Amino acid sequence: KNQISKIKKNEGQSLIELLIGVTVGGILIGSAAILLTLALKVSSQNKFLQTASFLSQDLMEKVTVFAEAKWYCPLGNCGIYNLNRAKNYYLTGNPFQLQEAVTPQEEITKDGVVYRRYFSVRKVCRNVTNTPVGNIYGITSGIFDTCQLIGTAEDPSTMQVTVTTLWIDQGGGSVKIVKFL
Repeated sequence: KNQISKIKKNEGQSLIELLIGVTVGGILIGSAAILLTLALKVSSQNKFLQTASFLSQDLMEKVTVFAEAKWYCPLGNCGIYNLNRAKNYYLTGNPFQLQEAVTPQEEITKDGVVYRRYFSVRKVCRNVTNTPVGNIYGITSGIFDTCQLIGTAEDPSTMQVTVTTLWIDQGGGSVKIVKFL
């Protein structure tokens, strides 16, 4: 009789151990699946950010070349210095042609995702203060066509350019690069 009760105890313990093992295994597999899903999502977001960064840098380089070729134009919006501060622009063609960015902006499709990019410009104001060690020049960007702060003067040889690339697909996002030319 003792042997039979020992066998029954062992069978019961094996069933409990099996249930505990299945439960722990299920928790581990579920946790691993969640972590894998998050890692894949972060990886795809990084891919979108890298592509948008590349496209932003590409447009910034084009704007830099365009600005060196056409800084000022007495006839209107043909030089970078003459551009309207309230509008966005992009460049097309070779040599570059300036286009006003209205919705949609310049659209580029990479790996099935549509990216939109454009740039805007601001005049630059120099804040000049006298100190015992000489003149210190600080740069601020002028939101309006004139420098609003007392003690600032417009610097016609410098412009602040902001390039923006955005995407709406796959959760969306944007990348901005700011550079003084």
